Amino acid sequence: VGRPYAIGGALAMGAHGYRRQTDDVDAYVVYEDKGDWIRALRERGLTVTPLFSGVHYVAYLPEHNDPEVRIDLLVPAEDPDLSAVEVPDSMTIAGRPVEVWPVDLLVIAKFRSTRDEDHVDVDKMFERGLFDPKSVRSIMLHMDEKSLAHRFWKKYGSER
Repeated sequence: VGRPYAIGGALAMGAHGYRRQTDDVDAYVVYEDKGDWIRALRERGLTVTPLFSGVHYVAYLPEHNDPEVRIDLLVPAEDPDLSAVEVPDSMTIAGRPVEVWPVDLLVIAKFRSTRDEDHVDVDKMFERGLFDPKSVRSIMLHMDEKSLAHRFWKKYGSER
């Protein structure tokens, strides 16, 4: 499309060194570019339907006949999601150059989540040394997420 985006979720984690099975692609785009992305997906034969109109769309090839094999097109409204689109890391996935969430922002989003599997992802990335807890904590504090930063540091910081 030639517009800013960032791949998040399991594919981004894989690009940073922690791989786990996934059937979907989490693609984040800014609100102003949402229409261009939807149009481009449809031009390539994908069916695009709103899951939560305006902020979350699902795109899939009809012949897959599997609702889990899809692209989740997400339109962020706040950080860390917005910053991930604005300052992505350029990496390679399956031999293709792509823009992915920076690992620190990915860790923040997953640590902030209420889903147990996201917390397991952070644990696994930490065990593999894929992020610097000081850097993640610093970004949380810059985002004025003091309580989150405190909980994060208690688990992954110097007290551990």
